[in-house]
Amino acid sequence: EEIYAGLNSAHGPDMRLQLQSIAGISVLNDAYNANPASMKAALETVCGLPTNGRRIAILGDMRELGDSSDDYHREIGKLAGTSGLHALVCVGSKAKLIAESACAAGMPVDRVSHRVDVRAAAQVVPRWLRPGDLVLLKASRAIHLEDLAVAISTSAQHRQAAS
Repeated sequence: EEIYAGLNSAHGPDMRLQLQSIAGISVLNDAYNANPASMKAALETVCGLPTNGRRIAILGDMRELGDSSDDYHREIGKLAGTSGLHALVCVGSKAKLIAESACAAGMPVDRVSHRVDVRAAAQVVPRWLRPGDLVLLKASRAIHLEDLAVAISTSAQHRQAAS
């Protein structure tokens, strides 16, 4: 019983596949770090989780990848574009390659968006999320996608207060 209680109350580190419920929106916050392998695993995870709403990935730059950086970003875009996501938002200068590659892989252009930074994403993303959605946040720390999680929460609180 003690082991069960301990496991039941255990929490992983912040921003590492941390599942949060924000006003009926499930946010899978994995914004602590990103590399091609962890990005692929996060996409597979979000596509494997049950949801009654849309699956949306918000992916940002993967930093410190050296000369192969562009190729890795394109590879992730191709994977995202064929994964069955409803929508994809890409944040950061290199993430533009993710967006372009997702479209080239067949994801509808009207379901792919690129934002230059997290502040620009925070201006639009929270407004079009709705209860039931499952949202993945994944990027290198330098992108600060955790700020987008805060913006989603703040927007949801404002909507609840207004209703």
